[in-house]
Amino acid sequence: MNQTITKACGPGIKALIVLCVSVSFCGGLVNRVSASGNTRDTIILTDSGPMLNFKQGPPIELKWDNGPVSLGMVMDMSLVRASGKTSQDLMISRIWDGLHIFQSNSFSSKDLFKPSQLVGKAGILLFQPLDWNKDGVTDLIASNRDGFLYFMPGTGVFPNTRYEESQAEVLRDPVNGLPFNVPYENPNYPEQDDLGGYIDAQYYNYTYPKVYSYPASKHRDLIIGDWGGNLWWLPDLSDGSGRPSYKGIKYRKEKSIHKAGSQYQKDLGLDYVKPAEKITDESGQPFLLGTGKAEELIFKGANTRPIVYPDESCNPGLLIIAGSSRQQFFFLKRVNSLSERKPVFRNMGEIHIAGLDKSRLNFHAILTLFENKGRNDLLLATDNYLAVIENSGWERGLPRLTFRSWMSGPDATGSFYAFNDMLTDKQGKRYIVHFAGKSWNFIPLDKTPHGIRLRYTDSLQLMDQNGVFRVEGETDPQLSPEWGYHRITRWDFDKSGRNHLIAGTDKGLFYLLKDDPATAKPGKFIYHSSGPLKDSAGNTIRIHNRAVAASLDLNEDGLEDLLVGGISYQLGIKSDPAPGGGIYYMINRGNNAEGMPVLSPPKLLELGPDFKPRINSHVSLQVVDFDNDKEKEIIIGLQSPGWNGRIYRKAKGKIALQYTGSEIMARPIKDQVLDIDGDGKYDIVRPGDETGVGYYRMLEK
Repeated sequence: MNQTITKACGPGIKALIVLCVSVSFCGGLVNRVSASGNTRDTIILTDSGPMLNFKQGPPIELKWDNGPVSLGMVMDMSLVRASGKTSQDLMISRIWDGLHIFQSNSFSSKDLFKPSQLVGKAGILLFQPLDWNKDGVTDLIASNRDGFLYFMPGTGVFPNTRYEESQAEVLRDPVNGLPFNVPYENPNYPEQDDLGGYIDAQYYNYTYPKVYSYPASKHRDLIIGDWGGNLWWLPDLSDGSGRPSYKGIKYRKEKSIHKAGSQYQKDLGLDYVKPAEKITDESGQPFLLGTGKAEELIFKGANTRPIVYPDESCNPGLLIIAGSSRQQFFFLKRVNSLSERKPVFRNMGEIHIAGLDKSRLNFHAILTLFENKGRNDLLLATDNYLAVIENSGWERGLPRLTFRSWMSGPDATGSFYAFNDMLTDKQGKRYIVHFAGKSWNFIPLDKTPHGIRLRYTDSLQLMDQNGVFRVEGETDPQLSPEWGYHRITRWDFDKSGRNHLIAGTDKGLFYLLKDDPATAKPGKFIYHSSGPLKDSAGNTIRIHNRAVAASLDLNEDGLEDLLVGGISYQLGIKSDPAPGGGIYYMINRGNNAEGMPVLSPPKLLELGPDFKPRINSHVSLQVVDFDNDKEKEIIIGLQSPGWNGRIYRKAKGKIALQYTGSEIMARPIKDQVLDIDGDGKYDIVRPGDETGVGYYRMLEK
């Protein structure tokens, strides 16, 4: 790797290049970090001696002692006949990963304990399975969150069945050859925010195609739910075999200013087709289902995910899960004759599922029909887990649905959103600190001859003097402020040796959690929280969004100071006084009269010309002691090439970091460097995040 921070001056001599950082602090409650001003801080970067080289061992799955089986975040699923003519195999699309099939003759939870078969790589894939060419292999009508429809043929005999993205064809109108793209349409929220370039609003539309068919019909008509809350109608032009064929109406997009949209338009042009009609009720009014949320605006029509579901007379109705903020279930009953090809539905109302904790639902929750012991039950995938919903009959035109259980068992593969740190309590019990979207859990773990077992039933919530410790989010347009990406780590700010914690939040703020004997209770993690923290000038500390903190004695006075990082993200970009990102430091000047740490105003830490945080990405920051020599290493990561996890050391006698020239594969928000197995050596830990099953890899130098 090129070193740009030193310059050769002759044999054995190096001249240090002094890089100056300009930081300004504007008045008001929030420190505004910018690229110009009067305050200058000199940071010196030097070479730092021997490099650290690591080898990673094979992945070892993280498992519960006894808990729910993890599937990862399921974007779509269906029971298919992949492994046999009468099989009930579960096909899932796992986000950022691909298509998996769990083989089963008659699907049950025990089938999820067997290894799945990966049958195709994909990022975000929504699908409708059907054997279009009747060759015995299931094909897919597929879609994504950009509004396109694809035909993805299946090839090979199970277990060698494959679905290749390279073989997927964009569906086109057979008359003019234009590609199908279902545009976002909602009169209550007509234009989506591009969230600082995170999305291209012209193409952002989660699209859920479902074949609407019944035994007497030879057609493979489509009903398509979408992000705007619509149900589109797309009649089949084929003869029921061979390849799908649909006709749309032409429309034109504006020239895109976004990278993804510009590439689509380069490849496909500005002209597209969309379905000509929408599904309507008896009065001819198109359905607009679900509740959406954008910033503070709540509106009707969002994220409509349909499945074909028979009513009490076995006529094909629609069961809908809808919403981007809160999730609702509806049943639409067909009210016109089956001899009329296009269905007309009546909304029978909202379904309340007995026993279901709706807080477990998210806007990627998905349903599929599950023919179970003669009943039309449902499988519900949400929160990386799978549940059975049982139908016990009908009442006033609505199915009586009851949540039965999460599919679970002993030694189940575990999925976790984000691990933050490891803690050992006074009894010597080891815990991993897990952030689960709204709050933190301390999960005890044991090492077994086969790996790590996390104790599902013994996890404890992080509490403070007010109850469960929670902080507000900001960045997510659908879920803020209830949800946010927050991180927490130990900070021995007062040299007490206690397990004090510092939390960096989605809003870029910081909270101190003091391990106070006055609030301690056996078997619980109860802290005294304070925040958001202010600096010594009285200003509330804010570091962009999705802030992270790590502690290190930077000025060598025996007190742990703070390194902090963050990057402006989605909705937070608008409220950030100076959108951008970076790593900053604050000097701990000791405690005030109330026992709180006094922190200097944050100053930007210069990390070289190729450290270029881009908004709508993430930064990672950890302090570890890889070689147990009492000299800590600092791992800094960006979602940029060459920045998976650069390893630094502190420069002696200076408030500065030295790049070691070494890297470790620790990708922001995905990987943590932790001694998870308690052997005194660090491991690379991937909790699972969105993609699913958690694992760790042992590190060897």
